[in-house]
Amino acid sequence: MIRTKLFQRLVIAFVSTVLLSACNSAANSSSQTAETQYPSFNYTKVGSMLSPDYSANNLFVSGDSIYLSLADEDESTFGYAKISKNASNSDNYNRVYLTTPTDHQYSLIGDMVVNQDDSTIYIPVAYLSGSVYNYTWLKYKPDATKPFDNVGNYLVPSESSAQFALKAASFDSGIIYANYAGNLVGFSESSSKELFKDSQLLLSWQDSFAISKNWMIAINNNDNGLVRISLDNNSRAQIGDDFVTLANKGFEAMPKFTIYNHTIYILAIHRTGSNQTPHLALCSISDTADINTGWACKVGTNPLTMNSQLINLDVDKHTGKLYFVSYSLANGSQLYVIN
Repeated sequence: MIRTKLFQRLVIAFVSTVLLSACNSAANSSSQTAETQYPSFNYTKVGSMLSPDYSANNLFVSGDSIYLSLADEDESTFGYAKISKNASNSDNYNRVYLTTPTDHQYSLIGDMVVNQDDSTIYIPVAYLSGSVYNYTWLKYKPDATKPFDNVGNYLVPSESSAQFALKAASFDSGIIYANYAGNLVGFSESSSKELFKDSQLLLSWQDSFAISKNWMIAINNNDNGLVRISLDNNSRAQIGDDFVTLANKGFEAMPKFTIYNHTIYILAIHRTGSNQTPHLALCSISDTADINTGWACKVGTNPLTMNSQLINLDVDKHTGKLYFVSYSLANGSQLYVIN
Protein backbone atom coordinates (compact mmCIF):
# COMPACT_ATOMS: atom_id res chain seq x y z
CA MET A 1 0.00 0.00 0.00
CA ILE A 2 1.22 3.49 -0.72
CA ARG A 3 2.65 4.77 2.54
CA THR A 4 0.94 8.11 2.61
CA LYS A 5 1.37 9.66 6.03
CA LEU A 6 -2.30 10.28 6.71
CA PHE A 7 -2.35 10.16 10.45
CA GLN A 8 -1.18 13.11 12.51
CA ARG A 9 -0.27 12.04 15.98
CA LEU A 10 -2.19 13.37 18.94
CA VAL A 11 0.67 15.33 20.40
CA ILE A 12 -0.02 19.00 21.01
CA ALA A 13 2.93 21.21 20.16
CA PHE A 14 2.76 23.66 22.98
CA VAL A 15 2.68 20.98 25.65
CA SER A 16 5.13 18.74 23.88
CA THR A 17 7.81 18.84 26.58
CA VAL A 18 5.86 17.59 29.55
CA LEU A 19 6.47 14.30 31.35
CA LEU A 20 4.28 13.32 34.25
CA SER A 21 6.34 12.46 37.30
CA ALA A 22 6.35 8.77 38.08
CA CYS A 23 6.27 9.42 41.78
CA ASN A 24 3.42 10.82 43.85
CA SER A 25 5.60 13.03 46.03
CA ALA A 26 4.27 16.36 47.17
CA ALA A 27 5.41 19.55 45.49
CA ASN A 28 8.14 21.52 47.19
CA SER A 29 7.12 24.02 49.84
CA SER A 30 7.42 27.10 47.63
CA SER A 31 5.15 25.52 45.00
CA GLN A 32 2.60 24.54 47.60
CA THR A 33 2.51 28.08 48.93
CA ALA A 34 1.96 29.46 45.43
CA GLU A 35 -0.85 27.01 44.76
CA THR A 36 -2.96 27.63 47.86
CA GLN A 37 -5.28 29.87 45.86
CA TYR A 38 -6.38 26.89 43.72
CA PRO A 39 -8.08 23.65 44.73
CA SER A 40 -5.75 20.67 44.38
CA PHE A 41 -6.11 17.13 43.07
CA ASN A 42 -4.04 13.96 42.88
CA TYR A 43 -3.41 11.55 40.05
CA THR A 44 -1.99 8.06 40.28
CA LYS A 45 -0.64 5.43 37.91
CA VAL A 46 -2.81 2.76 36.36
CA GLY A 47 -0.69 -0.19 35.25
CA SER A 48 2.99 -0.33 34.48
CA MET A 49 4.83 1.67 31.83
CA LEU A 50 3.89 0.48 28.34
CA SER A 51 6.86 -0.28 26.08
CA PRO A 52 7.76 2.42 23.51
CA ASP A 53 7.99 -0.21 20.74
CA TYR A 54 4.51 0.85 19.65
CA SER A 55 3.41 4.36 20.47
CA ALA A 56 0.08 4.96 22.17
CA ASN A 57 -1.91 7.45 20.09
CA ASN A 58 -5.06 7.66 22.16
CA LEU A 59 -6.96 6.17 25.06
CA PHE A 60 -10.58 5.24 25.55
CA VAL A 61 -12.57 3.78 28.42
CA SER A 62 -15.21 1.07 28.16
CA GLY A 63 -16.70 -1.37 30.64
CA ASP A 64 -14.16 -2.43 33.25
CA SER A 65 -11.19 -1.73 30.99
CA ILE A 66 -9.07 1.06 29.56
CA TYR A 67 -7.66 0.80 26.06
CA LEU A 68 -4.63 2.52 24.57
CA SER A 69 -4.60 2.48 20.77
CA LEU A 70 -1.24 1.41 19.35
CA ALA A 71 0.41 1.95 15.98
CA ASP A 72 3.83 1.50 14.44
CA GLU A 73 5.72 4.16 12.51
CA ASP A 74 3.91 3.82 9.17
CA GLU A 75 0.49 3.18 10.78
CA SER A 76 0.02 -0.16 8.98
CA THR A 77 0.41 -2.29 12.11
CA PHE A 78 -2.06 -1.29 14.78
CA GLY A 79 -4.06 -2.58 17.69
CA TYR A 80 -4.63 -1.78 21.33
CA ALA A 81 -3.36 -2.42 24.83
CA LYS A 82 -6.01 -3.32 27.39
CA ILE A 83 -5.84 -3.06 31.17
CA SER A 84 -8.31 -3.14 34.06
CA LYS A 85 -9.43 0.18 35.53
CA ASN A 86 -8.48 -1.27 38.92
CA ALA A 87 -4.95 -2.26 37.91
CA SER A 88 -2.08 -1.54 40.28
CA ASN A 89 0.98 0.35 39.08
CA SER A 90 2.80 -2.95 38.53
CA ASP A 91 0.15 -4.73 36.44
CA ASN A 92 0.85 -5.32 32.76
CA TYR A 93 -1.25 -4.70 29.65
CA ASN A 94 -2.80 -7.28 27.38
CA ARG A 95 -1.67 -6.20 23.92
CA VAL A 96 -3.74 -7.15 20.88
CA TYR A 97 -2.56 -6.40 17.33
CA LEU A 98 -5.31 -6.27 14.74
CA THR A 99 -2.92 -6.27 11.77
CA THR A 100 0.57 -7.66 11.24
CA PRO A 101 3.78 -6.06 9.89
CA THR A 102 3.20 -7.87 6.56
CA ASP A 103 -0.43 -6.75 6.27
CA HIS A 104 -0.45 -3.42 4.46
CA GLN A 105 -4.05 -3.45 3.27
CA TYR A 106 -5.09 -0.79 5.77
CA SER A 107 -3.44 2.33 7.11
CA LEU A 108 -4.66 3.78 10.37
CA ILE A 109 -5.66 7.42 9.82
CA GLY A 110 -6.88 8.63 13.20
CA ASP A 111 -8.19 7.81 16.63
CA MET A 112 -10.17 4.73 17.40
CA VAL A 113 -13.50 5.52 19.04
CA VAL A 114 -15.63 3.33 21.27
CA ASN A 115 -19.24 2.80 22.18
CA GLN A 116 -18.89 2.70 25.97
CA ASP A 117 -22.20 0.86 26.33
CA ASP A 118 -21.11 -2.31 24.53
CA SER A 119 -17.31 -1.85 24.10
CA THR A 120 -17.49 -1.97 20.29
CA ILE A 121 -14.38 -0.30 18.85
CA TYR A 122 -14.46 1.64 15.57
CA ILE A 123 -11.09 1.95 13.81
CA PRO A 124 -10.62 4.59 11.08
CA VAL A 125 -8.56 3.31 8.17
CA ALA A 126 -7.83 4.03 4.53
CA TYR A 127 -7.08 1.56 1.75
CA LEU A 128 -6.27 2.13 -1.90
CA SER A 129 -8.90 0.96 -4.38
CA GLY A 130 -7.89 1.80 -7.94
CA SER A 131 -7.31 5.55 -8.15
CA VAL A 132 -9.14 6.42 -4.94
CA TYR A 133 -8.69 5.89 -1.26
CA ASN A 134 -11.63 4.37 0.54
CA TYR A 135 -11.91 5.82 4.03
CA THR A 136 -13.85 3.43 6.19
CA TRP A 137 -14.27 2.24 9.76
CA LEU A 138 -13.44 -1.25 10.94
CA LYS A 139 -15.97 -2.36 13.53
CA TYR A 140 -14.43 -4.66 16.11
CA LYS A 141 -15.61 -6.27 19.33
CA PRO A 142 -12.76 -7.07 21.77
CA ASP A 143 -12.27 -10.80 22.34
CA ALA A 144 -14.62 -11.65 19.48
CA THR A 145 -13.74 -14.53 17.15
CA LYS A 146 -15.17 -12.72 14.11
CA PRO A 147 -12.79 -10.20 12.51
CA PHE A 148 -13.97 -6.85 11.23
CA ASP A 149 -17.17 -5.47 9.85
CA ASN A 150 -16.94 -2.29 7.80
CA VAL A 151 -18.91 0.82 8.64
CA GLY A 152 -19.10 3.82 6.34
CA ASN A 153 -17.37 4.58 3.05
CA TYR A 154 -15.90 7.92 2.08
CA LEU A 155 -14.06 8.00 -1.27
CA VAL A 156 -11.17 10.42 -1.81
CA PRO A 157 -8.96 10.74 -4.94
CA SER A 158 -5.51 9.35 -4.13
CA GLU A 159 -3.74 12.53 -5.25
CA SER A 160 -5.62 14.56 -2.64
CA SER A 161 -5.79 11.94 0.08
CA ALA A 162 -3.25 13.62 2.35
CA GLN A 163 -5.54 16.64 2.54
CA PHE A 164 -8.36 14.47 3.82
CA ALA A 165 -6.62 12.87 6.77
CA LEU A 166 -9.02 12.16 9.58
CA LYS A 167 -8.63 14.85 12.20
CA ALA A 168 -10.91 13.41 14.86
CA ALA A 169 -14.05 11.46 15.50
CA SER A 170 -16.79 11.30 18.08
CA PHE A 171 -19.41 8.66 18.85
CA ASP A 172 -22.89 9.62 20.02
CA SER A 173 -26.28 7.89 19.93
CA GLY A 174 -25.38 5.29 17.32
CA ILE A 175 -23.61 7.67 14.93
CA ILE A 176 -19.90 8.06 14.20
CA TYR A 177 -19.08 11.70 13.48
CA ALA A 178 -15.82 12.12 11.56
CA ASN A 179 -13.86 15.27 10.75
CA TYR A 180 -12.21 14.63 7.39
CA ALA A 181 -10.16 17.81 6.92
CA GLY A 182 -13.04 20.09 7.78
CA ASN A 183 -15.84 17.98 6.31
CA LEU A 184 -18.10 16.62 9.03
CA VAL A 185 -19.34 13.22 7.88
CA GLY A 186 -21.77 11.07 9.83
CA PHE A 187 -22.00 7.29 9.57
CA SER A 188 -24.47 4.92 11.19
CA GLU A 189 -22.78 2.37 13.45
CA SER A 190 -24.72 -0.43 11.77
CA SER A 191 -24.33 0.26 8.05
CA SER A 192 -22.07 1.77 5.40
CA LYS A 193 -24.52 4.55 4.66
CA GLU A 194 -23.23 8.11 4.79
CA LEU A 195 -25.92 9.88 6.80
CA PHE A 196 -24.81 13.41 6.03
CA LYS A 197 -21.89 15.59 5.02
CA ASP A 198 -21.39 19.19 6.05
CA SER A 199 -18.33 21.20 5.03
CA GLN A 200 -19.37 24.32 6.96
CA LEU A 201 -19.58 23.15 10.56
CA LEU A 202 -15.97 22.54 11.53
CA LEU A 203 -14.04 25.74 11.98
CA SER A 204 -10.55 24.45 12.50
CA TRP A 205 -7.95 21.96 11.41
CA GLN A 206 -7.49 21.18 15.06
CA ASP A 207 -8.61 17.64 15.66
CA SER A 208 -10.58 17.81 18.88
CA PHE A 209 -14.37 17.93 18.89
CA ALA A 210 -17.27 16.17 20.58
CA ILE A 211 -20.95 15.68 19.90
CA SER A 212 -23.47 16.16 22.68
CA LYS A 213 -27.13 15.77 21.68
CA ASN A 214 -27.64 18.19 18.78
CA TRP A 215 -24.56 20.27 19.60
CA MET A 216 -20.96 20.08 18.50
CA ILE A 217 -18.24 21.32 20.84
CA ALA A 218 -15.13 22.16 18.80
CA ILE A 219 -11.93 24.20 18.63
CA ASN A 220 -12.65 27.63 17.16
CA ASN A 221 -11.24 29.02 13.92
CA ASN A 222 -8.35 30.72 15.75
CA ASP A 223 -7.35 27.44 17.41
CA ASN A 224 -7.43 29.21 20.76
CA GLY A 225 -10.72 28.31 22.39
CA LEU A 226 -13.92 26.31 22.28
CA VAL A 227 -17.11 27.00 20.40
CA ARG A 228 -20.58 25.48 20.65
CA ILE A 229 -22.27 24.83 17.28
CA SER A 230 -25.85 23.77 16.66
CA LEU A 231 -26.20 20.82 14.31
CA ASP A 232 -29.69 22.07 13.50
CA ASN A 233 -28.94 25.55 12.18
CA ASN A 234 -25.14 26.06 12.44
CA SER A 235 -25.51 28.85 15.01
CA ARG A 236 -22.43 29.15 17.19
CA ALA A 237 -21.19 30.75 20.38
CA GLN A 238 -17.87 30.86 22.21
CA ILE A 239 -17.67 28.78 25.38
CA GLY A 240 -16.01 30.65 28.24
CA ASP A 241 -12.59 32.30 28.21
CA ASP A 242 -10.42 31.53 25.20
CA PHE A 243 -7.07 29.81 25.71
CA VAL A 244 -5.14 33.08 25.49
CA THR A 245 -7.12 34.53 28.39
CA LEU A 246 -6.66 31.26 30.27
CA ALA A 247 -2.90 31.41 29.64
CA ASN A 248 -2.78 34.95 31.01
CA LYS A 249 -4.23 33.48 34.20
CA GLY A 250 -1.37 31.01 34.36
CA PHE A 251 -2.83 27.95 32.61
CA GLU A 252 -1.48 26.70 29.26
CA ALA A 253 -4.40 24.68 27.93
CA MET A 254 -4.05 21.49 25.94
CA PRO A 255 -6.69 21.63 23.18
CA LYS A 256 -7.93 18.13 23.88
CA PHE A 257 -11.05 17.82 25.92
CA THR A 258 -13.73 15.43 27.07
CA ILE A 259 -17.31 15.97 28.25
CA TYR A 260 -19.15 14.36 31.14
CA ASN A 261 -22.61 15.32 32.39
CA HIS A 262 -22.51 18.62 30.44
CA THR A 263 -19.12 19.59 31.91
CA ILE A 264 -16.11 20.05 29.63
CA TYR A 265 -12.69 19.03 31.00
CA ILE A 266 -9.29 19.98 29.61
CA LEU A 267 -5.74 19.46 30.84
CA ALA A 268 -3.41 22.42 31.23
CA ILE A 269 0.07 23.24 32.52
CA HIS A 270 0.37 25.61 35.48
CA ARG A 271 3.80 27.02 36.41
CA THR A 272 4.55 28.21 39.92
CA GLY A 273 7.30 29.66 42.07
CA SER A 274 10.51 31.45 41.15
CA ASN A 275 11.63 28.43 39.13
CA GLN A 276 8.31 28.24 37.27
CA THR A 277 7.88 24.60 38.29
CA PRO A 278 5.29 22.99 35.97
CA HIS A 279 2.29 21.24 37.48
CA LEU A 280 -0.59 19.51 35.77
CA ALA A 281 -3.89 21.39 35.98
CA LEU A 282 -7.44 20.28 35.31
CA CYS A 283 -9.83 22.96 34.10
CA SER A 284 -13.58 22.61 33.66
CA ILE A 285 -16.55 24.59 32.39
CA SER A 286 -20.20 23.96 31.55
CA ASP A 287 -20.95 23.12 27.92
CA THR A 288 -23.64 25.82 28.04
CA ALA A 289 -21.29 28.55 29.35
CA ASP A 290 -21.17 31.89 27.56
CA ILE A 291 -18.17 34.00 26.57
CA ASN A 292 -18.13 35.80 29.92
CA THR A 293 -17.71 32.63 31.98
CA GLY A 294 -14.31 31.68 33.35
CA TRP A 295 -12.83 28.21 33.65
CA ALA A 296 -12.56 26.57 37.07
CA CYS A 297 -9.06 25.11 37.46
CA LYS A 298 -7.46 22.74 39.95
CA VAL A 299 -3.72 22.17 40.29
CA GLY A 300 -2.16 18.74 40.74
CA THR A 301 0.01 18.08 43.77
CA ASN A 302 2.40 16.05 41.61
CA PRO A 303 5.14 18.17 39.99
CA LEU A 304 5.93 17.60 36.32
CA THR A 305 9.35 17.04 34.81
CA MET A 306 10.53 17.54 31.26
CA ASN A 307 10.90 14.93 28.51
CA SER A 308 7.58 13.82 27.08
CA GLN A 309 4.06 14.60 25.90
CA LEU A 310 0.56 14.55 27.26
CA ILE A 311 -1.42 12.52 24.73
CA ASN A 312 -5.09 12.64 25.57
CA LEU A 313 -7.75 12.19 28.23
CA ASP A 314 -11.07 10.39 28.42
CA VAL A 315 -13.88 9.98 30.91
CA ASP A 316 -15.67 6.88 32.14
CA LYS A 317 -19.24 7.95 31.47
CA HIS A 318 -20.55 5.54 34.12
CA THR A 319 -18.39 6.82 37.00
CA GLY A 320 -17.17 10.25 35.87
CA LYS A 321 -13.52 9.31 36.51
CA LEU A 322 -10.98 10.94 34.21
CA TYR A 323 -7.98 9.12 32.74
CA PHE A 324 -5.04 10.49 30.77
CA VAL A 325 -1.82 9.18 29.26
CA SER A 326 1.69 10.55 28.73
CA TYR A 327 4.20 9.29 26.20
CA SER A 328 7.99 9.30 26.15
CA LEU A 329 9.99 8.14 23.15
CA ALA A 330 12.59 6.71 25.51
CA ASN A 331 10.35 5.16 28.17
CA GLY A 332 6.95 4.54 26.60
CA SER A 333 3.43 5.37 27.74
CA GLN A 334 2.03 5.75 31.24
CA LEU A 335 -1.66 5.83 32.12
CA TYR A 336 -3.02 7.84 35.05
CA VAL A 337 -6.34 8.28 36.81
CA ILE A 338 -7.36 11.58 38.37
CA ASN A 339 -8.54 11.08 41.94
